[in-house]
Formats: sequence, structure tokens, C-alpha cells
Amino acid sequence: FTRLFSGLATRFNPEFALPNKLRDLQETAVYIASQKDMGFGAASKVLVTDTANWKAVTDALRGADTPGAKLYEEMRSLGGTTGGFGLSTRKQVQLNLDKIFKNAQSNPRKAAQKLVEYVDGWNTIFEDSTRLTVYKQALSNGLSKERAAFLAKEASINFNRMGTGGPVINA
Repeated sequence: FTRLFSGLATRFNPEFALPNKLRDLQETAVYIASQKDMGFGAASKVLVTDTANWKAVTDALRGADTPGAKLYEEMRSLGGTTGGFGLSTRKQVQLNLDKIFKNAQSNPRKAAQKLVEYVDGWNTIFEDSTRLTVYKQALSNGLSKERAAFLAKEASINFNRMGTGGPVINA
């Protein structure tokens, strides 16, 4: 129940995406400014150039073969993303797979699954475009791809960094 309620307040709430994006940008600017291999200049460039990367993430999600989509996929392959709102534990993934196989022929369930995929894609665009901006800026500052991916992942909330009590606190 608490996971459903939190999803309705965040993941599935259209009013959440833009304010969350603005908070992420503020958090990212402070984080990037605090990194001695990036600094205030890089932080200001991240704030100015972020919207240009929305298209790159969208292109990657659609399977387009563009330079921005390739750069996003490179960042993802190096671990520069976290999974955002749709993040699940291994146990949840297995349960979800079991349900999908069980209900594969159900048209209402297929429609609901498509809706969830659409919402998750939308959230990915908002979440990962900021990370892609950090990745690009770090590369332009001469940092290695691995360091750039690390900075991208840590630039905002890292949904993968959670202790054993994380799911309880998250709920």
C-alpha cells in the first residue's frame, strides 16, 4: 500500500515531474560546484545546457541512432544512471516477471503495463537528462569516461545507494 501511495504522489503524478526536475538541477549544481575537478563554471554550464539533453534521452528510449542517444547509452553502460522512480529490488523484479508470464494474455493488464512503461519513460527523461548533462560537461572538462559516469550518477539522488533498511525507510 505504501509503495502504491508513494507512486501516486511521485512517479504517477504529473505535477511532480517538473518541480522534481528543478530540485534535481539545484542539487546537481551544488554537487558539481563542490567537485574540485569540475567547479562553479561547470555547474553553471550544467544549468544552462540541461534542456538540450532531454531530446538525447528521448531518442535513446525510442531507439533512435543519434549522437546524443549514443552518448546517453555510453553513459548508461558505464553506470551513470540509477533507475530512478521505477527502481526495483531483485525480488520485486522476479515477482513482476512471474506476474507478467502469468497474465501475458490479459488485455487490460497489457494496457496497464504500457501505461506504466510510458510513465517510466517520461520519468527517465526528466531524471537522466540531468545526469547526461553532467556526463557531457565532465567529458568536456577533460575527465575520464568512468569519472564522468560516476559524477553523473552521484549528481542527484543515487537510488542505488541504499542499505538493508532502505526499503523500509523508503516505504
